[in-house]
Amino acid sequence: MPPLHHTASRHLRPPSIFHLPSTPRPSTTTTTNINKNNKNNKNNNSHCHPIRHQRTAMVNFNPTTDLPPGSLSGKVYVVTGGNTGLGLASVRALARAGGRVYLAARGEEKATSAIANIKLEIPDADVIYLHLDLTEPKSIIAAARRLQEADVRLDGLLNNAGIMMTPYETVAWPSDSSPSNSSPDSPSAAPLHIESHLSTNTLSHHLLTRLLLPLLRPHARIVNVSSAAHNFAFRGIPPLSPDETREAYLRSATKAERYGISKLAIIFHAQELSRREGVTAVA
Repeated sequence: MPPLHHTASRHLRPPSIFHLPSTPRPSTTTTTNINKNNKNNKNNNSHCHPIRHQRTAMVNFNPTTDLPPGSLSGKVYVVTGGNTGLGLASVRALARAGGRVYLAARGEEKATSAIANIKLEIPDADVIYLHLDLTEPKSIIAAARRLQEADVRLDGLLNNAGIMMTPYETVAWPSDSSPSNSSPDSPSAAPLHIESHLSTNTLSHHLLTRLLLPLLRPHARIVNVSSAAHNFAFRGIPPLSPDETREAYLRSATKAERYGISKLAIIFHAQELSRREGVTAVA
């Protein structure tokens, strides 16, 4: 596994992929997700959550023209699930623009293959594999510690990895997986069993983000990959606490509903990060 390195920050323009313009481009339509409980809305089904997808955001973003080579020189990013799909496309775009990218993924073989393919296209790409298994809290903590020990300073965190519409199962979490806990796998407390969509798509990224907050530069951006699937969520989302009501609720929900709940939660996560931590987080 290659060592982690850190290069000094340069005062260049902020990366547009992680910065939202104060006013939309002419070719951009904004999205309004908050339903103000309009009783006249014929589509206001009682089983849906009040946050709704009302208009589709069509962003005219072209990484080839908006992120020209060298525009992200000196910038550092972490992309979860960077070995495939949207994550891989993001890693490629950031690397092409000169950014250093930590490709965080579970499978080293697939990740190193992805990095090799990127370097065939972009020979000077600065992409480093970072082992991260979002189904294992200890792996999340280890990945964050590796970045901390390397004194990495981040310009962007892209929380992209996730699962979609898998059968019902739970993931065991230590009862205290907070960043301040130096021994989250302590046998003194019974583990929490969290539904897999909530665990992988939401709670794991919450823990990773909390651990990496001290590494963010002042202008850094946190991007949670969301989707219109939050519309699949029921109205009454049960709290993340170990009780039978929540588990019964999630066990009886459909795959789409469980996935939708996790995507709704990741939107709330971005909102609360901005409100509580004073960082720029979007979903």
